[in-house]
Amino acid sequence: MPFVSQTFQQQVASAAEALKTSLRGRQAPAYYLHFAGQYLLPGLFDDTPETIPLAQLSSEASSMPNLDGQEPAVLLGCCDKVPVMVATGIRRTVEGCGMLEALFPTVLAEQVGVRNHIFLDTAISLQSEWKAGQWGMLSDFINGYAVSPLEGLQGMLEHSFPNLSEVFSQVQNSEIINALAAVGDAPKLCTYYGVPGFHLPSMAEARMIREQGADFLGHDLVLHVILSYAMGCRVSALALAGGQILPGMSPHFTRQELTETEHFCSRQLCQGLRTAIRSLHDSAEGYVENVLPDADADELIRASIQRSATRSSPLKAFLRK
Repeated sequence: MPFVSQTFQQQVASAAEALKTSLRGRQAPAYYLHFAGQYLLPGLFDDTPETIPLAQLSSEASSMPNLDGQEPAVLLGCCDKVPVMVATGIRRTVEGCGMLEALFPTVLAEQVGVRNHIFLDTAISLQSEWKAGQWGMLSDFINGYAVSPLEGLQGMLEHSFPNLSEVFSQVQNSEIINALAAVGDAPKLCTYYGVPGFHLPSMAEARMIREQGADFLGHDLVLHVILSYAMGCRVSALALAGGQILPGMSPHFTRQELTETEHFCSRQLCQGLRTAIRSLHDSAEGYVENVLPDADADELIRASIQRSATRSSPLKAFLRK
């Protein structure tokens, strides 16, 4: 039975309490990593992570494998000594499970207290400069869905009317770009267009999306990004080019080829994420905000007038009659 909005918050709260039980005796996760693809994770964790199926945390979550043959699960472990929560086997709306089940792990991460979110997925390149195997860092996106991921979840949102022009964290983005550049090619900034359904677009659809300024065509990633930001989390998102659809050229790649690209790029990804998360964690611990006293506007204006009105002021020539 799919989730319904009336009980979704209760289900998430219950799952969060169950997950917190597994976290007793260890540090709370500092980062949430969302792997919406068949990426290989060896090398990401310091040791073998604890794996908790989502169906074990919620009676409403299905235990059936997703389209990639993976069971949706949460992994708890450390990435270069930084505790992280990782979601794998992500469900997608195209499976017919509904949007709420697809969004469940992202909401769960926030409810557990993880406020730094990094989303990863594979998409289709619409531009010649984005070759298969290259990473794009989302700097903007277009929601091609007919609905918003925020519908029915207002009670869980920090920003009930979020400004989507400020979704992505420049601090996180910079660290991830630098870290991936150190182990391979640096991601370039891109615009992502999210549409429902696992299908290749017609040439007319691809042309329309390209004309709207999109570099990548993907699916549910845009939904997670919007919801995560609306819940008050710090957000970054990466899209891996799995194939290309170029003007005048019919696409010639399969889903298996997309998976092979994910596997091939996994090592660089895990190395880069380890470096980025370590750097982000260290800078966050060493950061001390310099809080300045609030200025009294009336006092500042009065002091400025007094300084400029004296006979010793540079303006005295204009004050003399």
